[in-house]
Amino acid sequence: MEELSQIHFTQANIIFLALSVILLLAIPIAFWAFWYRRYKKKLKWKYLIGGMLGFLLSARVLELGVHYVCLIMDNPVSRMINSHTLVYIIYGISMAGLFEEVGRYLILKYLLKKDHSYENAVYYGIGHGGIEVWAVILPAIILELVIAVMSLTQDTQSVYKAFHITKQTASQALPVFMAASQYQFVSMYVNVLERIMTMFVHISLTVIVFQSIIKSKKQYLLYGIGLHMLVDLFPALYQRGAVSLVVSEIGLFFLTICIIVIAYRIYQIQDMNNIN
Repeated sequence: MEELSQIHFTQANIIFLALSVILLLAIPIAFWAFWYRRYKKKLKWKYLIGGMLGFLLSARVLELGVHYVCLIMDNPVSRMINSHTLVYIIYGISMAGLFEEVGRYLILKYLLKKDHSYENAVYYGIGHGGIEVWAVILPAIILELVIAVMSLTQDTQSVYKAFHITKQTASQALPVFMAASQYQFVSMYVNVLERIMTMFVHISLTVIVFQSIIKSKKQYLLYGIGLHMLVDLFPALYQRGAVSLVVSEIGLFFLTICIIVIAYRIYQIQDMNNIN
């Protein structure tokens, strides 16, 4: 409780948190509006919705279920993974790549059998990436915003009561309160930039995996899994303290560009084939 009481908030925290909420809400909408305006006659809503449901099922239900057993529960496997940085990183990026890309493949191949087109594949990617922003990142930022506003406008005891914080749970609340109190322009910039890059990554990976269905070549699914693992590598290294935030962002940016180029070439070749 003493550590919590020493945390201080400023109006700048509230401003940048509020701006982050607005921008994170707007990013998926901007991607959707651009693509819908350009190809609305070719697009099917089921692909956008399928992308949303695909992410929630593969990443937030199935993958989290495995994480609960392998990371959170106290057992020999979880102790081994959590105590070895290399094992933790390999496990984390492998699970993300396998669950999301295999899930993407199965839904596109077996549930969305009709109206196959690369425009709809992009639409699926927008749904997949957009719901990740809204369901995973945005709620955390909103919570931090609420904490910052309440901490500046109410007394400490009222804040503790509102969040059910006791001496026993103070250590669990500390990281969230610290993150909210340290949220500045750089935090907003990094969060927004990462979400934009992630949107492009999910769209590009969908096009790559979609190629494995259209061309009946499973290697494109393997490419998608491998590229997903690579793009998650730098954030995983940063999370474990192996690299700095700057190195992580540069690595993520470089890999994002590479994945976009691969997907764009696939998309461009398909467009040329359609014209011919």
